[in-house]
Amino acid sequence: MPHGRCAAHRVSVREQEVHIERPDGLRGIALVDIEAVKDSDGNVVGAVNCFQDITERKRIETQIVNLAHEAEH
Repeated sequence: MPHGRCAAHRVSVREQEVHIERPDGLRGIALVDIEAVKDSDGNVVGAVNCFQDITERKRIETQIVNLAHEAEH
């Protein structure tokens, strides 16, 4: 992702779901939390990024919804 489009330029991101693709082409879903790190003048000098892979959880949630719809019919 180009540096200017990176979410780390925001002050914070909390529990945002994003679709990701690894270099090997495998795709998944991650839950993202980002907090900017600022110096004493308030300038952003870095960021703490946490990506939690929730691909399996989302797959199971979809499966549950599909089974519930089938049960209704």
